[in-house]
Amino acid sequence: MWIDLETKTTEQLKIRLHHPNNHFHHYCGFGLHIVSEFECPELLPIAATHSPPDIVIRVGPVPRLLEGHQLDDGFSQVKPDAYLLRLDNIANYYVTNGCEIVVQPHASCSDSLIRLYLFSQCIGALLHQRHQLILHASAIATDQGALIFMGPSGSGKSTLAAGLIDAGYKLLAEDLCALEFSPGRGFQVLPGMAQLRLWHDTIQQLGHNKKLMQRVWQKEDKYSRLLQDELASVPTALRMIYLLNPGDVENVDITPLSMPEMTAAIVKNVFRGEYTQALGVQKRLFRQTAELIRAGQIHQLTRPKNGFSLINQITLLQKVHSL
Repeated sequence: MWIDLETKTTEQLKIRLHHPNNHFHHYCGFGLHIVSEFECPELLPIAATHSPPDIVIRVGPVPRLLEGHQLDDGFSQVKPDAYLLRLDNIANYYVTNGCEIVVQPHASCSDSLIRLYLFSQCIGALLHQRHQLILHASAIATDQGALIFMGPSGSGKSTLAAGLIDAGYKLLAEDLCALEFSPGRGFQVLPGMAQLRLWHDTIQQLGHNKKLMQRVWQKEDKYSRLLQDELASVPTALRMIYLLNPGDVENVDITPLSMPEMTAAIVKNVFRGEYTQALGVQKRLFRQTAELIRAGQIHQLTRPKNGFSLINQITLLQKVHSL
């Protein structure tokens, strides 16, 4: 059963946002002021202001179809400046113009599961609409700059980030990593969500207390670790991107990538890259990728695919970057 929701006009929404008794929550994420009807523990809370927010997340009705869509994969419909995601028994989501996400929740679905898709596919589509470079990656802030770890699911991105946080470094991004480019400053990694999602066996290997975490989804043995105190507070200049490569090797090693290899690595790890053509952002993405490759800040980190080599990975990174 879908919750029956009243349609709200833009003017009504503005009135609600600034009403002294409103129930909106104010957050900072991805360098943006986010106002949400949902409580979002994954984001860093900030004090309410009278300035208009960059992003509004609200509850409301969602269209059944996205007219003029250029992609339909059975769950999502996509066109420039609009993204529709419909998930049975969870929620329907409508993302528009890089500034608004409307959520129509299913009556029986938990808020945590609704937020799982809100802060993955939906926020990713919105950031693409805002012309940011979005990678499927984790990132850590160090005194020498930001280290980004990208690669396919299971390559160890979150595990390496968790180990570095335990070693005293700050989290910048988990799963969805936003970068911003400006001439003279280069690429900056924007602080994202204050959480890590870890599998049960990783939690055991790290020695963390699973009782202090929330299960992400009952169908998976994966847990969310909130890290608001460990989240970096400001954007951090990019130091290096690492493509994680579990291989048939005995030791951890770091090697540079050729220009074609760097290009392939970025293209393959753009967040929801299959949507970029329908979103109309491929030309912008090409320019951003070219700038990133020109800087030559992409290497491969190879680790043994069997065993637990986290300490060796961290030790090598500390040595390479004088951390």
